[in-house]
Amino acid sequence: MLLGNDDGTFQDQIVQAVGTQPSGLTSGDFNNDSILDAAVTNQGDNTINVLISNGNGTFQVVGTYQIGNGPDS
Repeated sequence: MLLGNDDGTFQDQIVQAVGTQPSGLTSGDFNNDSILDAAVTNQGDNTINVLISNGNGTFQVVGTYQIGNGPDS
């Protein structure tokens, strides 16, 4: 994930460990704090990881959910 600098450029990448073979990413305010969070689908282990934003460009995995075969967002 690359965060913007408000001038058309991006900050250095942030690497966040998630499940096996991440295949999709979506964002939303999952905890109602007005800060975008993320969810990642993982095809390798058929899971979704929910990541809550720490508000400083980093995220914390708060849940891993087993789902059906071949998830994608």
